[in-house]
Amino acid sequence: EGSLSSFMAQLTRAKIYFNPLQEDSLVIKCAKDALSMDSDELDKHNRIVLLRLLGNSYYLSGQYDECLKAAIEGGNVAQSLDSLGAMGEFKFLTGECQMRLGQYAPAYANMEYGIAALSKESGCHAKETLSHLLGEQMSFMIEDGKYLEAIEKGLVREALLNRLAQDYGSSNYLDQQFGYHYGKMAYLFMKVGDRQNAREYADKFQNTAYSRDPIGKLRILEYCLES
Repeated sequence: EGSLSSFMAQLTRAKIYFNPLQEDSLVIKCAKDALSMDSDELDKHNRIVLLRLLGNSYYLSGQYDECLKAAIEGGNVAQSLDSLGAMGEFKFLTGECQMRLGQYAPAYANMEYGIAALSKESGCHAKETLSHLLGEQMSFMIEDGKYLEAIEKGLVREALLNRLAQDYGSSNYLDQQFGYHYGKMAYLFMKVGDRQNAREYADKFQNTAYSRDPIGKLRILEYCLES
């Protein structure tokens, strides 16, 4: 009595394997098992949770074709629920897969669709997710040499981070996000020859606690060295 059903047990395992354990192969195994079950608990909301876990784990393990299938299915389920937030996440994930598969034009289009959908959502989680996706899009633009476009996205992300800080107060998470963002912006301004803005953003980065964290230093090193 009080024990989890087989479905909920696999769903819970998939969540734990994804975060904090980061065991993508086990996430995939548990999520696929739960999705195959004939259970009343496998409603649309839980299907979205599982497809999000499955798609992200496929992406992180480099299985982009499988990730694309999960992202498209998840987007269809989210659309049937009129869930803009989930639709935005799955559309963006679709774009990320297409980018890795060399399908650049549809990739950027799906990323923009995902960001536009999430921009219409309110609440802290939606804003944090949007901030993360803008940062991911900036990274793809950097890889593609689209530095000016990445700066434009960076300014949008910075305004969003400022609103988050204003609405919900400071936190370790926000400090980390600001730190990573400032370092990336310093790098971008250096790439376009704007040394003044590059220096200002490098100074902003140095004023975050994240800049003094060993993990933060390693993650941002590629940007800060050149800046």
